[in-house]
Amino acid sequence: MKASNIAAYFLFAGVAAASFWRTTYLLRRHSGRALRLYRLALAGFLGSAILGIIGNYILQEMLFLQGSPGTAHVSAAWVFSLLALPLNILALDAFAGSFRAWAGKRYPPAWRIAYFVLQAAFVAAFIAFGPGLYEDAFASRADLGAVFVKTLDAANRLYPAFLAAAFAFIWGRKPSAPAPKGVRAFAFLYAGLFLAGFILLLVIPPGQGQRAFRSAFAFLIHPAPIFLLGRALGRSARDRPPEAADGQPAEAVLAGFGVSKREAEIVRLLADGKSYREIEAELFISLKTVKTHVYNIYRKTGVKSRWQLMALLRGERKEDREPGSEPESGPGS
Repeated sequence: MKASNIAAYFLFAGVAAASFWRTTYLLRRHSGRALRLYRLALAGFLGSAILGIIGNYILQEMLFLQGSPGTAHVSAAWVFSLLALPLNILALDAFAGSFRAWAGKRYPPAWRIAYFVLQAAFVAAFIAFGPGLYEDAFASRADLGAVFVKTLDAANRLYPAFLAAAFAFIWGRKPSAPAPKGVRAFAFLYAGLFLAGFILLLVIPPGQGQRAFRSAFAFLIHPAPIFLLGRALGRSARDRPPEAADGQPAEAVLAGFGVSKREAEIVRLLADGKSYREIEAELFISLKTVKTHVYNIYRKTGVKSRWQLMALLRGERKEDREPGSEPESGPGS
C-alpha cells in the first residue's frame, strides 16, 4: 500500500475515535436520552464509513495487487455496502430520534413503520440483485441499477440534512421540552454540512477525487458539530442550576436525603458539568476523595448516575429517569 494511503487511513481512524470519545465524554457529564441517541447515530455513521474505507479502498488495493478480475472488485464493494446499510439505517433513525428528544417530540407510529419498510426494501433490493446492481452503477449505465444506487446515496445524504434543518427551523423554535441553548446552532451546522457534501459530490466529476472526498467527508463532518454541542451543553449546565420542581433550593432537597454540605457542594459542581479531575482541582481534595463523595451521594439519594441525580433535583418522576445505569464510581475505584 502507498504510504500516503496508510497515513490517510490512520488519520480517519483517529478522527473517528476522537469524535466517539468526545461524545462519550459529553454523555458522562450531561447524560440524557437525546445525547445517548446522538452517540448511537455517530457510531452508525462512523461504522458505515469504516466499512466503506475497508471495502472501497483497502480491500480494493489488495485485490489490485493480486491481479484479481474486475468482478471480484465489484463483489467486494457490494458486500461491504450491504454490511454498511444496517448501520446507515440505525444512524439515521437515531439521528432523528436525538433531535426529537431535544425538542420533546414523539414519532408518529405510522411514520416510523413507513421509514423501516422503505429501508427494508432497499436492503432487500441489494440482496436480490447482488453485485450486478453495483457493476451497472460503477459503469455509469443509465439503467435501474445505476439509478437505485445513486438514489440511495442521495437519500442517505439529504435525509440527515432534512432532519437537522427540521429541528433548527421548526422543532427547536417551540420545543415541548426546553433544549440546551446552542443545540439549534448544532443542528444548523449539521444541516449545512450534509447539504454542502451532497452538492459537492454532484459538482466533483466521478473518479478518484470524488471517491477521496466521499471518504474524507464521512469522517470529517462530525468534529465541528461535536465541539459546538459540547459548548452548548456546558453553557446550559452553568445557566440551569439544579432546583426541585416545587422551587426548593437544591441544598434543601439534598439535606432531606442526609447529604452533607460538602457533598452538596460536589453536587453543585457536578451540575455545572465538572469532571472529577476538575472537582479535585477546585476543592483541593484527592481524586479518590471525590469518587468517595460521589458514591456516598448516589447511595444516599438512591440514584445510579449523574443524570439521575439531576433529574431527582428537578423533581422528575422516578420512571422518567435513566434506566439501567450503573454507578459512575465506588469508594475504591
